[in-house]
Amino acid sequence: MQIVMPFQQPFLWVKRDGQAVLLNWQLGTPYAHPKFRWACPIELRLLEYCPELYGDSSLVACLMALRLGYSQLLRAIDAGESIYLPEVPIFGSQTSLVTRESLQALFEFAPLVHAPQAEQAPWRFSNQNSEVPRADSTNLPILEDELLWLRPDNTKVTIQWRQGAPREISLGNWACGVELVGVSPYQEVTAASSLLAGVAAYRFGYMQLLELIDAGAILTFTDGSGLLTHERFQEVFEFGPIKPPKKK
Repeated sequence: MQIVMPFQQPFLWVKRDGQAVLLNWQLGTPYAHPKFRWACPIELRLLEYCPELYGDSSLVACLMALRLGYSQLLRAIDAGESIYLPEVPIFGSQTSLVTRESLQALFEFAPLVHAPQAEQAPWRFSNQNSEVPRADSTNLPILEDELLWLRPDNTKVTIQWRQGAPREISLGNWACGVELVGVSPYQEVTAASSLLAGVAAYRFGYMQLLELIDAGAILTFTDGSGLLTHERFQEVFEFGPIKPPKKK
């Protein structure tokens, strides 16, 4: 099976012996797994092997892979490794040393920058207009999940969380689209790499749903189980380093 790696972020790792190594953090397109439902490949030179991470949806599988790579980078920085952000498109001077704080600023706290508003998601073409091409495999969403919204009038709305593959819109500027069907329209956010754009789009969807929960909305998984409180939603969907298990 050919693995496509749509999410990438290069770093420069200067080892203690002075050797400079390209450290390209890559995440693949999740695929349906015969045993674990969904799998997402990850490649990062800091890892001893290139594993797959699993989840109940393509979105969660990708999130698990993101969290693993992010945790490994934080661990390396905390251990005193020298990791730099490269200039675009090739490595320049080693001036952008990555610290724990700057990595968190990039991935967890960076302000969301929106691209010009698109009329609709690229995967939402009208079937009634023969002049409009139908969606194909290049613009279908690659990350998806579904939740159930129990509204006050006792109606049930299926929220479809969809995210597309990043696309380069100019040199060093990437856009990634996300929509929450039933909650908010399609949006594109931009960042300096395909991986950062993917993280930013994920954060947008995450924040939209967390605000909905905080406003009193009742969300569950699609089988009707597992009420998603603020804390439970964060536990399942929050982006950040992998936390050690709680001591009993």
